[in-house]
Amino acid sequence: MKHSYLLLLLFIIFYNCSEDDSFPSSTVYSVTPNKTFIGDTLTLVGQNLTTITAISLRNEAVNKGQPVTNFISKTDTEIKFIVPELYHQNVTVYANAPVNPGIEIELFGFIPYSNPSIGLTYRDARIQQLLNDDVVFYRTAYNNGRFKLVNNFTDKITLPSKDENLFGYTDYSYHYTSEYSGWIVASGDNYYDYDIYSFTNDINNRSFEYSISYEELNGESIHQIEFLNNNLAYIMNREGEMFQILNGQLTNFIDLYPNLINTPYVLREYSAHVDSFQVLEDNSIIIYVPRQKYIFRFSENNVNLTYFESNVVTTYENGFSEPIFYSNVGGFYSNQKIYKSYDYGLTWSSHSIEVTMDSEDGIQFIGGSHFLLHDGAGPNDPTKRRKYISTDNGMTWKLIYNSFDRIPNVMISNKYGIVHSSYSSRLYKFRKFPDEF
Repeated sequence: MKHSYLLLLLFIIFYNCSEDDSFPSSTVYSVTPNKTFIGDTLTLVGQNLTTITAISLRNEAVNKGQPVTNFISKTDTEIKFIVPELYHQNVTVYANAPVNPGIEIELFGFIPYSNPSIGLTYRDARIQQLLNDDVVFYRTAYNNGRFKLVNNFTDKITLPSKDENLFGYTDYSYHYTSEYSGWIVASGDNYYDYDIYSFTNDINNRSFEYSISYEELNGESIHQIEFLNNNLAYIMNREGEMFQILNGQLTNFIDLYPNLINTPYVLREYSAHVDSFQVLEDNSIIIYVPRQKYIFRFSENNVNLTYFESNVVTTYENGFSEPIFYSNVGGFYSNQKIYKSYDYGLTWSSHSIEVTMDSEDGIQFIGGSHFLLHDGAGPNDPTKRRKYISTDNGMTWKLIYNSFDRIPNVMISNKYGIVHSSYSSRLYKFRKFPDEF
C-alpha cells in the first residue's frame, strides 16, 4: 500500500511540473551557417535553449545520426557546437525532437563514405580513374582486385581481377569512356607486350583492336595510357617517353613533333621527374616537370615549352602542385606562387602568396578560383594534419578539416572528388565548396 501511495505522489509531482509555466519548452529559430563542413562551429538560435541537453544531426538518406551533447557554449537564446563526423552531404539538425522540427544544412569538403566496420573494402585501394561525379574505378594494390563505385560513390560493382586469364593474357588495366564502355589493356607473360580491347555494356564482352609490342615502347612498360576516342590514344612509358596511337599505329613523340629537337625532352633532363600527362578538352597534352620547372604543351604538331620558375627549389611539394585543368582553366602552386592559365596552358600568369610550406605540404587547384592547402599531410606528425581552402586564388585561407587521418590529394571531377586513406581504411568523398563560401 505504501508503494502505491508513493507512485501516486510521484505522478502528481511530475504532472504538475510538466504543466508548470516556469518550465516552457524550447523553440529553435535557425542554425547557422547552413552551408558548412565537418569540424565547423554551428550556432543554434532560439528561446529557452537551456532546457536542451542534446542535439542530433541525422543523415536521412542513409538513416545515420550523430548526437551532440558537448556544447562550446549554451545560453537561453544560443547554443554553439561542433559538427561531428557524418556520412552524407545533406544533414538535418534536431534539438529535443520532436518538440522542434528539423533544420536542414549542407556539408562540403571531406565527407567519409565508409564506416570503419566496412573499411577493409577500401584498404590499399588506389584510384585508377574518376569518370564523372558518379563513377570511379578502383584497383587494390595487393590482391589485384578491381571494383567500380556508382550511384554517387555509394554502390560497389566488382570487376574481373587482374589475374583472370584470357587467351594467355591478363587484364592489366581498365579505362572507361562512359559508365558502361571503354578499353581494356591486357598484358602478356612478360608484362611488356599488350593487347588492346574495346568493350560495350559488359566488360567481359570485349573486341580485339590492336597490339603494342615491347620493342615499340623502346623496351619499357606502359606507365599511363589515355583513350580519347575509337581512333586515338596516348601512352607514356616508364621512362617518360610519349607515344601516339592513331588507328592502331604507334608513333613516338620525337617523330611526331620534330621541333622537340634540342629541348629538355630529347636531352632527357625531364624523364626521371615526370609522373604523368594530361589530355585537355582541346586535345592538347600537358607534361609538367616540377623539379626542372617547365611545362611541355603539345598541340596540333606544335610544342610549347614554358619555364615557370627562374629559381629551382629543392623541395618537391609531394605531388600536390601539378597543374590540374577544368576545361580551359588550369592552376598549380610552386615556390610560394600560384600559377593560372585560361587558355589550356598556352600562357600562364602568377602571383605570390604568403604560405609557409614544408616537404609534407602541398597546394592543389580544384577549379575556378579555389585551391586546397594540404598542411601536415605526411604520416609522421598526425597532430598537424589540417586542410585549408582558398576561394580567391590563394590570397586568403580558411580551415576546413582537422583530422588525425592522412588524406592526400583529391581526384576531383565537376562537383565531387574522391580519395581514400589507407591509415583508417576509409573512403572519403570531397564535395566542392560554393563560390560564396
